[in-house]
Amino acid sequence: MDIPLRLVCIDAPSGTPRGTLLSLVRQDPQAAGVLTTGHKTELGRDLTGYATVTKDVRRLREAGTLRVDTDGLHASAHDVAAGGDIVQELLADSRWETGARHAVVLGAGGAGLALACVLTEASGVRQVILTEQSSARRREVRHILEAAGLDGGRVALAPATQNDSLVAEAPPGTLLVNATGLGKDTPGSPLADTTPLPARSLFWELNYRGQRPLLARAQATTGSTGGRAVDGWDFFVRSWFEALKTILETNWGRDELATFFRCAGEVQKQW
Repeated sequence: MDIPLRLVCIDAPSGTPRGTLLSLVRQDPQAAGVLTTGHKTELGRDLTGYATVTKDVRRLREAGTLRVDTDGLHASAHDVAAGGDIVQELLADSRWETGARHAVVLGAGGAGLALACVLTEASGVRQVILTEQSSARRREVRHILEAAGLDGGRVALAPATQNDSLVAEAPPGTLLVNATGLGKDTPGSPLADTTPLPARSLFWELNYRGQRPLLARAQATTGSTGGRAVDGWDFFVRSWFEALKTILETNWGRDELATFFRCAGEVQKQW
């Protein structure tokens, strides 16, 4: 796959102000665009200064991809497109189809909120519970859900202090998503080691690297619980694919996606 881009990694610490992030792009005359995994909510919180924003940016207040052209910066959110196909594949599992069709998403950052919204639009989903540790972020997410008409409906927002009880009480066949980031750059797990995973549950770890102790526990207990565990590699690769499609303004399809996965797999072997 011939991609006419040079990738430059910029390690901007968590909490870097939006103005600082945007200046990093504007100061580089050769920049074609930006993909960010850790600053999506910061870039989407304030939409001033963008030439255009997509409906998902407006709806979710996250901007994971910025495309640069002569008009300025064009903001889009790639989590919805990246997670949509994976969600459909997971929900086609017999564990989900014969279960209560209940989902618990741990972590209401950009990816967690996007996936919660994707799940509300998926066929047959009855309940989505979204948890978040930060009270400020919960207030922000509550306003976003209200604006989207999802508050008090199929998406319930809860503090992360309820993670263990919500998971322990979840019905068989529950889709459980770790979107907290714990287990990758920050060690730990959003659940206590003693918290049982639901029977026949589908566990989706969004982290694509790191120790990921919750993923390891889910994988180790699939035999006894009848569940399934999925890591975050596919989501990570699809996110890059969707972002590059936007930045390059291409109409790549499934053939290009398959090639992209093969190329990413070769790179992963060198890690």
